[in-house]
Amino acid sequence: MYVYTSFEPNLWTAGYYKPDGKFEPESDHDTPEKAAKRVHWLNGENDDSTLLEAIMVVSDLVDKFKKKALAADAVEGN
Repeated sequence: MYVYTSFEPNLWTAGYYKPDGKFEPESDHDTPEKAAKRVHWLNGENDDSTLLEAIMVVSDLVDKFKKKALAADAVEGN
């Protein structure tokens, strides 16, 4: 399991502990919030709201593309 910790001021490191107790760093962050977000993602706990937002954006783009294609077909008389 990934965790984050701070080994020096103003630097938080995401990583995991090996069975021998040694910390294996994965990434460094300038705030604990950013480190926590990375750890959350690394542990497979994806934010469903982000996925839903991406689906909505793609859906809107598909709708716009369909409308433009229909308008182009109407102009061409198809």
